[in-house]
Amino acid sequence: MVDLCTGTGCIPLLLAAQAEVLTVGVDISPRALSLAVQNRSHNSDALKAASKVEFIEGDVLGNEEELLYSIHACFDEIDPQPPRETVDVVVANPPYISAGGYARETARSVRLWEPRLALEADQDGDVFYPRIGRIAWELGAAAVVAEVGGLAQAERVRGYWEGVGWVGSAVWKDFAGKGRTAVAWREGGEWVKNGPNP
Repeated sequence: MVDLCTGTGCIPLLLAAQAEVLTVGVDISPRALSLAVQNRSHNSDALKAASKVEFIEGDVLGNEEELLYSIHACFDEIDPQPPRETVDVVVANPPYISAGGYARETARSVRLWEPRLALEADQDGDVFYPRIGRIAWELGAAAVVAEVGGLAQAERVRGYWEGVGWVGSAVWKDFAGKGRTAVAWREGGEWVKNGPNP
């Protein structure tokens, strides 16, 4: 698994506590990655025995070829046998709040404690999603899963991803029934379609 925009590593560490996974978490922030490594160490007893989670610095919006190389190299270091040409799934919780919506849509407590870098994207909040879809496609992932700000954004993300070549896409709803997660899959990845929904 690959977790793009991993932040403090909560998603891969939670999954590694639930199932045996090899994961590379990627983030642009050295501070966030330092916290991710601390979180991994703090939660090491909870991780499944065969789980391995590593974190690397990388820019999802930067040089795509370099990022793909770094991810593959990290997997080779985690477990060189057998060499991995593809990953099972790519997950992401990128910044998705629009530049104008940052002050309007986030609570004061969020603005005080969450780094703006982790929350605010571009003018419409979508800048990361086309690249996430392409990176997941190039990694050979069976599926890509990403948190979004709401249903309208989820529908735009589905459009971006279907343009890359994913054969299907869907929106998962949160516990309040709001569309908050966009998913896409290639042939063989249909298992992600319904996700946590009944």
